[in-house]
Amino acid sequence: MNLNEAQSPFSSHLINIQTKPVASDSSRAEEGLILPQAFEIYHHAYFTRLTSSLNATFNSVQRLMGAEAFRELCHEYIASRPSTDYMLTDYGQNFPDFLSHSPLNLERPLLAELARFEWQVQRLAHAPAQEPIAANDALKALQTEDCQVRFIEAMVVFHSNHGVYDVWRDTLDPQIKPENLLIFRRRGRVQVERLTPAEGHLLKGLQEGKPLSHALNATSDWSRPGEIQSVLSRLADREIIEDLLILET
Repeated sequence: MNLNEAQSPFSSHLINIQTKPVASDSSRAEEGLILPQAFEIYHHAYFTRLTSSLNATFNSVQRLMGAEAFRELCHEYIASRPSTDYMLTDYGQNFPDFLSHSPLNLERPLLAELARFEWQVQRLAHAPAQEPIAANDALKALQTEDCQVRFIEAMVVFHSNHGVYDVWRDTLDPQIKPENLLIFRRRGRVQVERLTPAEGHLLKGLQEGKPLSHALNATSDWSRPGEIQSVLSRLADREIIEDLLILET
């Protein structure tokens, strides 16, 4: 059997959970193993390496499911979505969607939501590095001028219906309720903060390109004195603003 003839059965054995023997029993590897046995070595290593990568990214999902159930789910995912990513850290990007369409989602919808959250943490950890505007400069512009805000890539506003933050932090008494979260990387470290509904609406509006004045006006829940000033100060202090476009009045 030449190289071209071996490629098809090798690919089949590498990916499929249940493999079938090749047609020729006389085909043998150099060390005396028949080809299915030789291919099985790579099959095991392939699934083990990808499962390990998924475990590292979705550790909280694994903790809730249990090691064996999570391993079986990973093998189903790997078999249905063979790796085509250059970077191994990118491989789990479709895992939350896979989990949301799994029968598990009907019984435990928290798992898919948690996977979606953990993927964002993973993604932001490897997002391109950008230099944000200094907090003092950003606050000055936000206070004195109407502007459009452009955020760094390593930032996302995340909405959860199932209180994933406490579960991710392994809190003993998690709050299973809707929440808005800001996930961002600051000085090389991914951070997560809860947002008030007003903060969440403001940040979403700014992400959509609305001028600051419009985004503030669209968020009517500014009931306490000084609340807008406090929100703008927190926005600047987080160092997530990459650029500000001052608008002409």
